[in-house]
Amino acid sequence: MRAVRPRTAIILMSLLTALGAPPAGAERFEQEPMRYDPPMFEYGENRISLLESVRLTLQHDPNLLLRGADARLREGVAQELRGAFDWVLKGEISYDYREQELKDSTKQTEIDKRKKAERNVIDTCDELERQREIQRQLEDELDGVDDDLLAPPDLSLEKQIQFFDILIATADTPAEQQYLIDQKVNFIQVEVAARDQVVVNLERGCEQAAIDRDRLGNVPDSETFEQGKLDLRFTKKFRSGVVLTPFLTGQFDKTQFKGKRNGPEEQVFILERNENGDLVEVPLETSLGPVTRTIDFGGKGVKDLYQAAFGFEVNIPMLRGRGADAVAAGERAAVKDAEAAGYAVKHTASESVLRTTNAYWALYAAQERIKVLEHSVELESQLVQTTRDLIEGNEMPRVELARALASEANARAQLESGRRELVKARMDLAVAMGVGIESEANAPLAEGPFPDVPAGDSVARLNDPALALGAVERRFDLLSATTSGEARQIEARGALLDEKSKLDLGLQISSRAIGEDSLSNATDSWADPSYRVKLAAEHPFGNNERIGRYRQAVARLDQQTIQTGDLGRNIKLNVVLARRSLNEAVARFGQAAEAARLFRETIDAEFEKLKLGSSTLVDAIVTEQQQTQARLALIAAQQEVATLLAQLRFETGTMVEDTDQGFVVEEPNLISLPEQAAAVGGSL
Repeated sequence: MRAVRPRTAIILMSLLTALGAPPAGAERFEQEPMRYDPPMFEYGENRISLLESVRLTLQHDPNLLLRGADARLREGVAQELRGAFDWVLKGEISYDYREQELKDSTKQTEIDKRKKAERNVIDTCDELERQREIQRQLEDELDGVDDDLLAPPDLSLEKQIQFFDILIATADTPAEQQYLIDQKVNFIQVEVAARDQVVVNLERGCEQAAIDRDRLGNVPDSETFEQGKLDLRFTKKFRSGVVLTPFLTGQFDKTQFKGKRNGPEEQVFILERNENGDLVEVPLETSLGPVTRTIDFGGKGVKDLYQAAFGFEVNIPMLRGRGADAVAAGERAAVKDAEAAGYAVKHTASESVLRTTNAYWALYAAQERIKVLEHSVELESQLVQTTRDLIEGNEMPRVELARALASEANARAQLESGRRELVKARMDLAVAMGVGIESEANAPLAEGPFPDVPAGDSVARLNDPALALGAVERRFDLLSATTSGEARQIEARGALLDEKSKLDLGLQISSRAIGEDSLSNATDSWADPSYRVKLAAEHPFGNNERIGRYRQAVARLDQQTIQTGDLGRNIKLNVVLARRSLNEAVARFGQAAEAARLFRETIDAEFEKLKLGSSTLVDAIVTEQQQTQARLALIAAQQEVATLLAQLRFETGTMVEDTDQGFVVEEPNLISLPEQAAAVGGSL
């Protein structure tokens, strides 16, 4: 194991953290749910302009609001799929405590351990008493006590003293005898001093043995296990398919007899005499160093174990799941779908504006028809009065009065029918604008007037290919369909790449540390890096699942391609149809306007002729009805022109403008011809 200084470890951990740091961004997002509460329509005299009705539509039309919600939904889906490539911090902290009864063999070991400790107390204290007895006998010997009193417990010492006594008794001279007596005294004094040291050490040993036995306590009957774990991981999946996971792990393990604990280590001291002959404590040492012992409180004696590791894992796909086209296909397709949904919102805005515009002109036409029908009733009433006057003057048969009254009743019936149509038209406009009404009284009325009818030659000069090609470029529904096609193409490409077999290369590099008693002991040094390499393979025989998924994706792409092509074809055809219909409507308007003018000149003359008796009642009634129909036809022609102007704007994609501030609709975009926006000569 190579030692690593703490500062180096801190630097390594800082680099690991920096590597795993996610980019700044919102981690939480909360949005108030939308409240849909349609406003009540309130305007002075209930009259509203076309531009104002369009403005209200863009704000409150539920169809447009629903389409906007769908676009936000698509954006949410894209964001959700984008989340697969976010940095993800995963952490887990766990603590496990377990208790179980001791095995019989373990219990017996602990019983034997305590018996041994008790025997050690007895043996040490007995030895203390024996050494004290020897010491006492030696002191008695020094005092001249008879040798027979120095009996065992130490036979070797007794034999040495007896040997001195024999030598003294057999000495040849008094000087030699005195010398031997002095040697005996000196020997006994040395032994007494040594016995003093032994007795003091044994006294301490006897006391310590009793303490050690008390520390052991009772025999345990159960044991506990504790384990704590920490696991922190940063995971990042790149769009290339590579998955990077820096990690930091830690763990501690502890086991103990229940109610017991391990004791610390202490150095062993003994008593020795110094140079002055005094007893002093000195550490007990061997050739390997100072002697220590672990204080035993009845624990297992197993030290707490701490482990730590940090490093990173890399998973590299070699076949399936490699490259952004395969890995990020779902996300990219969802982004395209969200973009397509945005275009769909813009197209829905054009549809809503067109629907409101048509409803507006239908309402204004209904209002104008009421005026014509009211005037018709007024003329029929005048005709009835004229008939009465002629009858009273005997200038007309009385039977003609019934004809006049019938004609008047018919005019009033048409007026009532027109009023019912007016009520419906008012409701239709409110529905188109997305506003509510409390009653018919506050339903909207159109302010008008009808737009100016363009000259026939200006409509005829519009170039159909140019308008059609411009519409293809501008129509948001076609842009939406085209973008959806791009999404389906991305999905098909991803599904094709997903047909490959799986072969992933996994790499792990880590450094580990282990220590006892504390985490700092573990993290003071780290091992050299460890490596692990693995290959994971998968090959489905037949591969029906992924091939079937690819065929579905291709089929969806084909469907979208057909729909997009058909939509483009219909857009071009509808532009041509709208322009042609407008050209015919302008011509019909000219004819209707001329008919209305001529009937307006005829009706007054016809009534004068009736009064003079040069015309019949039938002629007058027919003329009045023809004038009414001519005026109604003129209104219908004006409505048709106004509707077709809006329709042509819609078909060419020039009705609604999309800006950073939102949808913008200028009044000319609703009531005038579109500009030429493409080169002449394009193919339809």
